Amino acid sequence: MALAKQLVYANNEAEIATTMELVATEWGERYPLLDQYLQGFAARRQEWALCLRTDVPTRGHNTNNIVESAFRVLKDSVLYRTRAFNLLQLFDFVTVQLSKHYARRACDVANGRQRAAPAKKRAL
Repeated sequence: MALAKQLVYANNEAEIATTMELVATEWGERYPLLDQYLQGFAARRQEWALCLRTDVPTRGHNTNNIVESAFRVLKDSVLYRTRAFNLLQLFDFVTVQLSKHYARRACDVANGRQRAAPAKKRAL
């Protein structure tokens, strides 16, 4: 994961190339198809390497509101801000409960029932 993060946040193409070589040498023997995958991955580096994405006006933010709102729904409405989940419970919540949540929301929208947005807390 750390190497993937280094690839995404590299400062220039030379840093991307050295990190790709490091990934290939560290993991290449264990996973023989990794080299083939990395070649395809490197060919699309303009899409994922932040140093090469100069045409996208992110203003320092590398996500968007759709992603943020989806994670907010997942955390608040589905996981109920609970941290005590094992892997099986998390899988159940993401596959079953999240689907049920969106089905309920779709029915609410179809029936003209919309929940009020939570009130924002004011700074004192």
